[in-house]
Amino acid sequence: MIFMNNPYLKAWLLTCLVLMLFSSASIANDLIPKDANNCNIIQPPKASGDSALNGRLMKVFPRRKQMGENYTGCQTLWLDIQRMHKLERILVLYFENGEIKVQQHMEAGRSFSCRYYAGSLLPNSKIECSKKSLDSLSSYPAGCVASSLADEKQRAVNCDDVD
Repeated sequence: MIFMNNPYLKAWLLTCLVLMLFSSASIANDLIPKDANNCNIIQPPKASGDSALNGRLMKVFPRRKQMGENYTGCQTLWLDIQRMHKLERILVLYFENGEIKVQQHMEAGRSFSCRYYAGSLLPNSKIECSKKSLDSLSSYPAGCVASSLADEKQRAVNCDDVD
Protein backbone atom coordinates (compact mmCIF):
# COMPACT_ATOMS: atom_id res chain seq x y z
CA MET A 1 0.00 0.00 0.00
CA ILE A 2 2.99 2.32 0.30
CA PHE A 3 3.16 2.41 -3.47
CA MET A 4 -0.41 3.71 -3.75
CA ASN A 5 0.57 6.86 -1.86
CA ASN A 6 3.01 7.72 -4.63
CA PRO A 7 1.26 10.09 -7.10
CA TYR A 8 3.65 9.16 -9.91
CA LEU A 9 2.87 5.48 -9.51
CA LYS A 10 -0.87 6.22 -9.49
CA ALA A 11 -0.54 8.22 -12.72
CA TRP A 12 1.54 5.45 -14.31
CA LEU A 13 -1.02 2.76 -13.34
CA LEU A 14 -3.90 4.89 -14.63
CA THR A 15 -2.05 5.45 -17.92
CA CYS A 16 -1.44 1.70 -18.27
CA LEU A 17 -5.12 0.96 -17.64
CA VAL A 18 -6.27 3.50 -20.23
CA LEU A 19 -3.81 2.14 -22.81
CA MET A 20 -5.04 -1.42 -22.21
CA LEU A 21 -8.66 -0.35 -22.71
CA PHE A 22 -7.86 1.48 -25.96
CA SER A 23 -5.77 -1.41 -27.28
CA SER A 24 -8.55 -3.94 -26.64
CA ALA A 25 -11.06 -1.67 -28.41
CA SER A 26 -8.77 -1.31 -31.42
CA ILE A 27 -8.27 -5.08 -31.61
CA ALA A 28 -12.05 -5.52 -32.14
CA ASN A 29 -12.03 -2.86 -34.87
CA ASP A 30 -8.98 -4.42 -36.56
CA LEU A 31 -10.83 -7.68 -37.25
CA ILE A 32 -12.35 -6.10 -40.38
CA PRO A 33 -9.86 -4.53 -42.81
CA LYS A 34 -10.41 -0.78 -43.02
CA ASP A 35 -10.32 -0.76 -46.83
CA ALA A 36 -12.59 -3.78 -47.35
CA ASN A 37 -15.46 -3.45 -49.85
CA ASN A 38 -18.68 -1.92 -48.38
CA CYS A 39 -17.37 -1.97 -44.79
CA ASN A 40 -17.42 1.74 -43.98
CA ILE A 41 -21.00 2.54 -44.96
CA ILE A 42 -22.78 4.33 -42.12
CA GLN A 43 -26.22 4.92 -43.68
CA PRO A 44 -28.00 2.49 -46.02
CA PRO A 45 -27.65 3.36 -49.72
CA LYS A 46 -30.82 3.68 -51.83
CA ALA A 47 -30.09 0.27 -53.39
CA SER A 48 -30.28 -1.45 -49.97
CA GLY A 49 -32.67 -4.36 -49.73
CA ASP A 50 -35.65 -4.41 -47.37
CA SER A 51 -36.52 -6.81 -44.61
CA ALA A 52 -38.59 -6.58 -41.42
CA LEU A 53 -38.43 -7.62 -37.78
CA ASN A 54 -41.57 -7.41 -35.62
CA GLY A 55 -43.05 -4.76 -37.90
CA ARG A 56 -39.86 -2.68 -37.97
CA LEU A 57 -38.08 -1.87 -41.21
CA MET A 58 -34.61 -3.33 -41.74
CA LYS A 59 -32.22 -2.42 -44.56
CA VAL A 60 -29.52 -4.75 -45.94
CA PHE A 61 -26.59 -3.72 -48.12
CA PRO A 62 -25.42 -5.14 -50.38
CA ARG A 63 -28.20 -7.55 -51.23
CA ARG A 64 -27.16 -11.22 -51.27
CA LYS A 65 -27.62 -11.50 -55.04
CA GLN A 66 -25.12 -8.63 -55.55
CA MET A 67 -22.40 -10.27 -53.44
CA GLY A 68 -21.42 -13.21 -55.62
CA GLU A 69 -20.09 -16.60 -54.57
CA ASN A 70 -16.54 -15.44 -53.68
CA TYR A 71 -17.46 -12.05 -52.24
CA THR A 72 -14.90 -10.31 -50.03
CA GLY A 73 -16.24 -7.36 -48.06
CA CYS A 74 -19.06 -6.50 -45.70
CA GLN A 75 -22.80 -6.83 -45.63
CA THR A 76 -24.51 -4.44 -43.20
CA LEU A 77 -27.90 -4.54 -41.49
CA TRP A 78 -29.75 -1.43 -40.25
CA LEU A 79 -32.90 -1.52 -38.10
CA ASP A 80 -35.54 1.09 -37.31
CA ILE A 81 -35.15 0.39 -33.57
CA GLN A 82 -37.59 2.98 -32.22
CA ARG A 83 -40.03 2.81 -35.17
CA MET A 84 -39.26 6.48 -35.74
CA HIS A 85 -37.91 6.05 -39.30
CA LYS A 86 -34.35 6.39 -38.00
CA LEU A 87 -32.27 3.44 -39.10
CA GLU A 88 -29.41 2.34 -36.84
CA ARG A 89 -26.57 0.08 -37.94
CA ILE A 90 -26.76 -3.04 -35.79
CA LEU A 91 -24.77 -5.74 -37.60
CA VAL A 92 -21.82 -5.93 -39.98
CA LEU A 93 -20.85 -9.27 -41.53
CA TYR A 94 -17.36 -9.51 -43.01
CA PHE A 95 -16.71 -12.15 -45.69
CA GLU A 96 -13.47 -13.35 -47.30
CA ASN A 97 -13.87 -15.32 -50.53
CA GLY A 98 -17.52 -16.00 -49.72
CA GLU A 99 -16.86 -17.26 -46.18
CA ILE A 100 -17.94 -15.30 -43.12
CA LYS A 101 -15.04 -14.32 -40.89
CA VAL A 102 -16.45 -11.68 -38.53
CA GLN A 103 -19.85 -10.67 -37.16
CA GLN A 104 -19.71 -7.23 -35.57
CA HIS A 105 -22.76 -6.52 -33.41
CA MET A 106 -23.78 -3.01 -32.34
CA GLU A 107 -26.76 -3.48 -30.08
CA ALA A 108 -28.26 -1.44 -27.25
CA GLY A 109 -25.29 0.89 -26.90
CA ARG A 110 -22.68 -1.86 -26.80
CA SER A 111 -20.68 -3.62 -29.46
CA PHE A 112 -18.85 -6.90 -29.74
CA SER A 113 -17.29 -8.98 -32.49
CA CYS A 114 -17.43 -12.70 -33.17
CA ARG A 115 -14.79 -14.47 -35.27
CA TYR A 116 -15.46 -17.58 -37.35
CA TYR A 117 -13.57 -20.11 -39.40
CA ALA A 118 -15.39 -22.52 -41.74
CA GLY A 119 -18.69 -21.44 -40.18
CA SER A 120 -17.67 -22.26 -36.59
CA LEU A 121 -16.93 -19.87 -33.75
CA LEU A 122 -13.25 -19.51 -32.91
CA PRO A 123 -12.09 -20.24 -29.34
CA ASN A 124 -11.92 -17.39 -26.79
CA SER A 125 -14.91 -15.63 -28.32
CA LYS A 126 -17.51 -13.64 -26.42
CA ILE A 127 -20.26 -15.61 -24.73
CA GLU A 128 -22.83 -13.59 -26.72
CA CYS A 129 -21.56 -15.09 -29.98
CA SER A 130 -23.49 -17.94 -31.57
CA LYS A 131 -21.54 -21.15 -32.18
CA LYS A 132 -22.44 -21.15 -35.87
CA SER A 133 -21.99 -18.14 -38.10
CA LEU A 134 -24.80 -16.43 -39.92
CA ASP A 135 -25.03 -16.73 -43.65
CA SER A 136 -25.38 -13.68 -45.85
CA LEU A 137 -28.67 -11.92 -45.21
CA SER A 138 -31.54 -12.11 -47.67
CA SER A 139 -33.77 -9.17 -48.50
CA TYR A 140 -36.48 -7.85 -50.78
CA PRO A 141 -35.87 -5.05 -53.28
CA ALA A 142 -35.83 -1.52 -51.90
CA GLY A 143 -39.30 -0.21 -51.05
CA CYS A 144 -41.06 -3.57 -50.72
CA VAL A 145 -41.20 -3.81 -46.94
CA ALA A 146 -41.76 -0.09 -46.45
CA SER A 147 -44.85 -0.18 -48.69
CA SER A 148 -46.07 -3.33 -46.94
CA LEU A 149 -45.61 -1.81 -43.47
CA ALA A 150 -47.39 1.35 -44.59
CA ASP A 151 -50.28 -0.90 -45.67
CA GLU A 152 -50.30 0.60 -49.13
CA LYS A 153 -52.71 -0.93 -51.60
CA GLN A 154 -50.13 -1.11 -54.36
CA ARG A 155 -46.92 -2.97 -53.63
CA ALA A 156 -43.56 -1.80 -54.87
CA VAL A 157 -42.29 -3.31 -58.14
CA ASN A 158 -40.50 -6.71 -58.17
CA CYS A 159 -41.34 -7.60 -54.57
CA ASP A 160 -41.20 -11.30 -55.35
CA ASP A 161 -37.45 -10.96 -55.93
CA VAL A 162 -36.29 -12.10 -52.47
CA ASP A 163 -32.71 -13.28 -52.27
